[in-house]
Amino acid sequence: MLIEKEFTVASRSFRLRLLKYANGCVLSLSEGSEDRLAGLHLTLKQEKNLTSTTIIPDRYGEVLLEILGQILANHISGILITTLYLKSTLSSEEVSQILNNLNSILSGPTKS
Repeated sequence: MLIEKEFTVASRSFRLRLLKYANGCVLSLSEGSEDRLAGLHLTLKQEKNLTSTTIIPDRYGEVLLEILGQILANHISGILITTLYLKSTLSSEEVSQILNNLNSILSGPTKS
């Protein structure tokens, strides 16, 4: 299942794509009008065990990249791949709004 959403936070536009598989998912969050790959984080969740590692650090949002993986792990088990592309550093309020958007998407009626 593919979930796509575009939203704006503090006049910055973002594209979110969540591709769900039977054994995990891939989340892409890109700032701007194009999908882009940048920072890459891998999280593995099996039952109650959680293992994660940053494969490619993101220049502006390395902590956010890890948080996105952990949020996914709260909703989905398996292999969770997260990629994040930002043009500049986010404020704490912008991060909060992005995380609220993601939680809303994951908790919505499309959750499987």
